[in-house]
Amino acid sequence: MSALITRLWRSQPGNYFFLSTKSRSGKWADHCFKRSQIGTIGDFIEDNRDKDIYWCPSGFKDKRRITPFVMEPNLLWADLDDADPREITPKPTIAIESSPGRYVGVWVVDKPMTGDINRRLTYAVGADKSGWDLAQVLRIPGTTNYKYESLPKVRTLWIDGPNYRLRDIERKLPELAAVDSTDKSLASEVFKKHEKGLPQWLRRELIDGKPTIKSDRSQMIWKLQNTLIEAGLTREECFLLIEASPWNKFKDRPEQLRRELDKIINKKMASAKGVETYQFLSRSMEEVEAEELNWIWYPYLARGELSILEGDPGLGKSYLAQMVCGALVDGKKLPSVRAGSAVRGKVAVFDLENSAATVTKKRLVENGIKNLRDFYQEEEAFHIDQEEKLLHVFDAIERQKPDLVVFDTLNTYIGKADIHKSSESQQAMAVFREIAKRYNCSVLVLRHLTKGTKTSALYRGQGSIAFAGLARVVMTVGTMPDDPDVRVMAVTKLNVTQRPKALCFTIERLPDTLKAQDRSRFVWGDFVDLSSDEILATPERTADRGQAAEFLKDILSDGPVPMHKIEKMAETRSLAMRTVHRAADELGVVKKMSGFGKEKKSTWALGKEKARASE
Repeated sequence: MSALITRLWRSQPGNYFFLSTKSRSGKWADHCFKRSQIGTIGDFIEDNRDKDIYWCPSGFKDKRRITPFVMEPNLLWADLDDADPREITPKPTIAIESSPGRYVGVWVVDKPMTGDINRRLTYAVGADKSGWDLAQVLRIPGTTNYKYESLPKVRTLWIDGPNYRLRDIERKLPELAAVDSTDKSLASEVFKKHEKGLPQWLRRELIDGKPTIKSDRSQMIWKLQNTLIEAGLTREECFLLIEASPWNKFKDRPEQLRRELDKIINKKMASAKGVETYQFLSRSMEEVEAEELNWIWYPYLARGELSILEGDPGLGKSYLAQMVCGALVDGKKLPSVRAGSAVRGKVAVFDLENSAATVTKKRLVENGIKNLRDFYQEEEAFHIDQEEKLLHVFDAIERQKPDLVVFDTLNTYIGKADIHKSSESQQAMAVFREIAKRYNCSVLVLRHLTKGTKTSALYRGQGSIAFAGLARVVMTVGTMPDDPDVRVMAVTKLNVTQRPKALCFTIERLPDTLKAQDRSRFVWGDFVDLSSDEILATPERTADRGQAAEFLKDILSDGPVPMHKIEKMAETRSLAMRTVHRAADELGVVKKMSGFGKEKKSTWALGKEKARASE
């Protein structure tokens, strides 16, 4: 029935109109359409039939579905609940059955009406008393009502009822009696209606908040109001919920509470208009106030920033992350290239690969970590596509306020995103960066490497290079080239300060390993002058270089050979090109380039002395 909505909207004042959706997990979203885009809503409705879909009858003067932006419409409406539109007076112009036995009515009038008139009509016909706000949304005919297990269709009863003169309806409506503010039934209905879409902390504060003498009730009311509006509730629904909550400090002054809420809405309106009127290139660098990154561990982990720690399985990157967390909860200084004091804080680790009981806690205890109260490990599975679980994760992080959040490993939590596509990788990684920004903590994501050896360390991480692009710091774990028992962490990407030397560490087995499995101790080592590429390089054996030399003498003895043929032949013999290049340098192979552009070719040939020696 997009045609019905299109027809009604075109006859209303306002430049912006709203459809709203609620996913099966309860996530609410408003979708703004300019007047010129009204004709596209049919396609939008078709694309979102897997969700509950709503429309707001009012037009708006700005891109926010809030009451201060409403343009008073030539319509009245009411969420009738179980009041049958066939039995009420005045008869609705349009009647909709939102679910079996539940109805919505719309009255077309000749002039713009006010919220007060709509409220009087709502009370007069016995409709939902929280549903009169001019920013209210209604279900769309022809869509599915996912609130019920039977999945009923929203259907139109009629669209050809009488049109009205506003003054005639207004004369017939009784004045409002005082509403009993102690009646909690309306708030209960609103709460049940929106419960699934509200964050856990919000539901808790509305029902069982614990304001004290020291509590800032105004600040909490502001927080509740903002979150409720963002969840898609109308002004009146927000009022009813906050009025019934323990945080309401205006119990004997309901109109004062309304004024306070209007102040908050007006601030949001002003903020939104500020965004809309933002002027690009309006501030010179002279006006910019420089800020320093707030490092938790310099220069690897900073508040508000995302870091990646990557390496092959079995090299100890999870162990390293656990020891960093342990140092943080105990307030111990971590190895750093810069002098500074230790940081003490709380950590939250999301890790399904290492059991909290059999791995993590044993490692912490064996390494002398004392403050286990501030170390949290979550083993419940989730991924970022699961909107409801992700909201619970955000609530938990807000509740615990960790200084460092670790996700081990990326693939566990990435969801359905194709990690090889740049756009999907960026969208997925943005969730982890949002956690860092929103909660002013450092976020560390662990990632495995690919098995390839031909590219640089920056391209070795699994998936798209876009993952590294969104991180402030990328660290790679490898081994010391001449001692594979020594692990090395090198910084692969860092664009805010000088890249430090690589940091060594070892994992030592404790003497009584035979009596108790996996008893070990983590030991930090020295800083060494190695790059990420060098610690990932496969150790070259002398025999390999000798084999490469014989290979080159053999294939080059008859004359120059194109480089691309040498690469293919070396690959069939399992010879690394790094080794082949070194052997070529020792043999004095002559490397020549010829041609330009697509015709450009590289050839190798033995030097004259080497060529004669091979004959």
